[in-house]
Order: sequence, then structure tokens, then C-alpha cells
Amino acid sequence: MIKFRRESFDSSILKREVYKMYLSRPLRDESAIITQLRKISADSIFCFSTFAPQNIAALEKLGFSLVTIRNTYRFQGLLVKTKSLLKGFRVVADKGILAKLTVADINRLADAIGSMSRYYRDPKILRSNARAIYRNWITNSLYHGYADQCFAILKGDLLVALITIKLRQRTGYIDLLGVVPQFQKKGLGAYLVQHCLQYLNREGFTDIRVITEGENVAANILYQKNNFVINAVELVYHKHFKNF
Repeated sequence: MIKFRRESFDSSILKREVYKMYLSRPLRDESAIITQLRKISADSIFCFSTFAPQNIAALEKLGFSLVTIRNTYRFQGLLVKTKSLLKGFRVVADKGILAKLTVADINRLADAIGSMSRYYRDPKILRSNARAIYRNWITNSLYHGYADQCFAILKGDLLVALITIKLRQRTGYIDLLGVVPQFQKKGLGAYLVQHCLQYLNREGFTDIRVITEGENVAANILYQKNNFVINAVELVYHKHFKNF
């Protein structure tokens, strides 16, 4: 019913002990959470809870703060043929080309993606730390095997959009998707989603999922337009036991 997992990546960036807590079923009261919390030494807890009144009451009583609503989408529909990219843009997956991306380009895109995240909405997490999470996330995805596949859109040599994919057993997950602000509303995000779907289909993946936050309206609309339907909704709470 209650699962805890130490989040090593967040812990290393935030320089504190971060755990994730998963509440997949309704609780009777807060006592079960208290019992589990006594077994770990956590500075911060990020909780992902099913939408249950009992859980909401328990978490609020224990001082957890609601940060966002998380939607899990599952692809359920026909593949859409990818449209052609606008002139001057190209999609690449070649590791040799990706290795030549500049740190400034990567950070610019990481900041654009991260600005919509729960880390940025939590007033107790420094913006510099929130930025570091996404900058490291993208770097690890591109160069250190955190993602199983990456597709980038370049304009000349400039990185303007990116999508990363994780493969787990027979399920493909869209992990990160972003377009730098000055190149948004040009269909680049839709192109990458459709390109990703075509790739996963060729690789034999029929179970395709993506998680996005409820406040990211543009992302939710994008996935819905590309035949994704909501498979689950979770409430995300944060609690910090020690000050930053």
C-alpha cells in the first residue's frame, strides 16, 4: 500500500536525502505513513498518491503540501503520419552529432522544460537546484545512458527541441520533451511525438506511455491530439523536514 524509494538522482542534486513515497490505495488514517517514516532518515519526501479523500486528509495533517497533479497518458489510437519539418530544421539521433551540442544549448532547453515542473513550483527548492535537476537530466539522457533513445531537432547546429525515450520490458516511455521558447508554436513538439511513435512502432512497442503535469496545458493538449488518453491521475505532495 505504501512504498518508499530513495531518489538517488534528486538527492545528489539537492544535497539532501530525498525519498519518493507511493500511495496506490486509500489509507485508513495517517498512522501507516508515520510508521514508515520512522524507518527512514529523509530530509525531503515527494509523495505520489491516488486521488483518495483519506490520503488527502492524512497528507495535509502531516504537513505535506500539494504541488501538482500528475497525468499518466497511454497511447491508444492510430499512428499519425509525421508532417514534414519546416525548412531549415532537421531531426537527428546520431550520437556523433549529439555529442557536439553545446552546453549553452542543452541548458537553454533544459531550463525551458524545467520551468513547467513541480520543482520550480515548490518555493522551498532553490531555482538554481531546480535548473540543475533538468540540466543534469538532459545531459545524462544524451550522453550517459539515462535514456534509451534521443531525437533532437536542430536548426543549423542549434539545438531547438528534444525528445527522450525509455524502454522498459515491452513498454516505451516518453521521458522528456521540450522546445526552446523562441521556436515554439512551429509544430516541432508534435513532430517529435509523432516521430517517436513511429520509432516505437517499428521497434515493436505497442504499450506507449508518458507522464506530464496537469498545469502544463500545452503538453496535455499535445498528447491528447496525438491519440493519448489518460490512464491514471495522481496527486503530488512535497514535504521538507530540514531547511535548504
